[in-house]
This record gives sequence, C-alpha cells and structure tokens, in this order.
Amino acid sequence: PNGTTLNSSIRHGGHLRIISMPAEDARGPCWARYLAQLLWENEELYLQLDSHMRFVASWDLKARQQLRSCRERSEKPILCSYGRAYQHGTPYNLAPSNITGCLNCAAFFDQNDILNIRYRALRRDWEEPRES
Repeated sequence: PNGTTLNSSIRHGGHLRIISMPAEDARGPCWARYLAQLLWENEELYLQLDSHMRFVASWDLKARQQLRSCRERSEKPILCSYGRAYQHGTPYNLAPSNITGCLNCAAFFDQNDILNIRYRALRRDWEEPRES
C-alpha cells in the first residue's frame, strides 16, 4: 500500500499468512490491522489478534457459540472485543476470576488525528447479542 514494499510468507499449508517488515517502517497498530485484513482470502472465519492477548479456556468454543447466537439476528455477524489488560509478569495460565465482556469505546484523537480505542468492562454479561 502507498508504495510500501512488504515481505509476506505462507506457512503451515496456507493456514498462516505473515507480513513482516523492519520495525522502523511500521505505522502503528491500525495500519498493521489494515495490512492483516489484506491477507483475508474469503475464509469462513477470520481471527485477528495482538501478541499481548490472552485467552480463557475453551475460548474458541465460546466464540463459536456467540457467533451462532449473533447469526440469529444478523446474516453477517462480527464478534469484536478489546483484550483485557494484565500486569507484566502475570503467569500465562492465571485467569482473572471476574471475566465479563467488554465494550470498545472511542477514547480520544491523538496528535496525528488517529482515534484511540479503550475498553470498558461490563458489570455483567448481556443475556443476548446487541447491535452496535
């Protein structure tokens, strides 16, 4: 994009596609997510995550159940979340006891007019999907 040359590779029989570049060529997380979206090749399911994300047990089964529930209301549902923060050094297998869903919220525009997103934890999970 925009004259930038990117190195890409395909691994694990095409199940994993990677874009790599020198760190000094990076333009931030929003641009990185845009680049990741360019790798989509009409797969039924698409997962985009950050290296700092952690998962609860059976996260994939829970996500598929949520997706089935959303399909009752929408032909093309999207599950979206903002990963919960955790303290550096927390053991990888230590999950918080109070896990509820999160809402993505617009926070502020930075000096480059890029919208920063923050999350707000729900007090309790919703009983059913809601439109954004």
